[in-house]
Parts: sequence; C-alpha cells; structure tokens
Amino acid sequence: MDKRCVATGLSHGHRPRPEHAAKAVQQALMRAGLDRANAVLLFLTAEYAHDPGPALRAAARVAGCVQVIGASGVGILTDEEWVLDSPGAAAMVFGGPVRLALPAGRKIGDEACVLSFCTPSGLTADRLDIPAARLGAVSGDLNGHGPFRVWRGARADDEGW
Repeated sequence: MDKRCVATGLSHGHRPRPEHAAKAVQQALMRAGLDRANAVLLFLTAEYAHDPGPALRAAARVAGCVQVIGASGVGILTDEEWVLDSPGAAAMVFGGPVRLALPAGRKIGDEACVLSFCTPSGLTADRLDIPAARLGAVSGDLNGHGPFRVWRGARADDEGW
C-alpha cells in the first residue's frame, strides 16, 4: 500500500462506544499506511457529548499521539461516507511531514490560519478578536440547542474552545 500523509476512517453502531473512535482511527491509519499519527481530527456524534473522554483516550491510544482535536455534531462524515442516524466517530489522521501546528517561532497573527472549534457558549468577543483566519466549526445541532463539546490534546475542553 502506498503511504499517504492524510487519510480518513469512520465507525458507527447502535451505542456510543469508545471502540468507534478507536476503529475510525485504525481504519484511517491503515488507509494512510501509517503506524502512528502526528495528529487526529476526530468528530463524534452528539451521543458522545456528555462524556467524550473514553472515546478521546481510545483514539489517542490507537493513534500513538495525544494531539486529538475536534468536536461533537449531529452527524459525521468522511470523504467516502456519512452518518446521521447512529452513534459514531469520524477520524482524519495526519502523518509524515503533515502536522497540525504553527511553524516554530511563529505566533498567531494576520497571516496565520487557525484550525478552530468551539461551542456556542465559547464563541465570545475575546475569541473573535484573534486576528487570524479560522478554519473550523461551531459544535451544535440544527436548532442551536443540545449537547455541545469540543476537545484538544485528547481532552474535552470545558471552556468550549
């Protein structure tokens, strides 16, 4: 199998189990031809929002890294499939020379593009004042209500961003 730097995986079932996160990461690693990841972008369905910790730890363990970031949402998707009606996890792994970090010695500024996830309560004026372009999402559902969680460093972020 050819080595790729980035690949995706998806797993879902009847219950929100940590194994879905582990399986999604493992599938992505296999597709990328990697033994470990530099970082993981992990999205979980809303059923995980009350306690994403076990799924985050399972993803980090399989990936071999603690840079696991992402959010919960109503549905999840990869470049090949999507899930709206059952608990699951979608993962994108980054390996080889691809990393999710600013180059050494750089600070967030006008020329930077920041990968950013937040909850509705975490979307504050202080957050909006950061002078960087953002790529990301606000964790939520179709009505702006419901369970919202974001994570970074393989831990749920209680501040919402």
